[in-house]
Amino acid sequence: MLFDDPRYHWRETYFVLTKRELRPPSEKVKSGLFKVLPGLVIRSEEQDAEGRLSLLSAVSEDSHAGIEIVWNEGPRLSEEIAQLVDELQNEAEEQDRLALERAREATAKIELLHFEQLDRATPPSPVKPRKTRAPGRNIAEAQRLSSGRFHFDPDHYAEPPPGLDTGENDSGEFLLEEYDSAVLTPDTLIVAIEVLRRLTDGIAVDVAGGCVL
Repeated sequence: MLFDDPRYHWRETYFVLTKRELRPPSEKVKSGLFKVLPGLVIRSEEQDAEGRLSLLSAVSEDSHAGIEIVWNEGPRLSEEIAQLVDELQNEAEEQDRLALERAREATAKIELLHFEQLDRATPPSPVKPRKTRAPGRNIAEAQRLSSGRFHFDPDHYAEPPPGLDTGENDSGEFLLEEYDSAVLTPDTLIVAIEVLRRLTDGIAVDVAGGCVL
């Protein structure tokens, strides 16, 4: 995978919980992402025999950052998702609880990992104090569920950009507005997650933040 590259430092991971039968075509994922992140350059991708998403790695050289999107399914995943939902519900606000109950029926998940490109001589960016509520207590469980690459990052991405239209037209195409999205920023990452959520009718969660997006 691209982000075995030591120049890239992991920043955070988000999940989209969905059903395995809703696995999106890789081309639709790329098309949706290019609408909100036109500066992305695809570096590697993997698909199944039907052209559906397996793995997609991309970089934004202008922002010295990259993302990796990984599709996961399997016989044990439903049990793992149920454990994750239980943990998130301990910290969830009332408006998130119905979405989490629907997430309990998920049989697949998408991981979106955000990476920052660093010089070997440059230390990682300092972590800012968190401004939202604390994460769920079981951070070890979050690490296990995200293929061993997840750890708590107190820096949390908050809200999508104002005025963003994330609807669809009659042909099912996205109507995501462009708004200075040439580089990877906290706002554009949230919109990238929204692209994945809409393609899969999924539930997007920030595990570290203990909340539904």
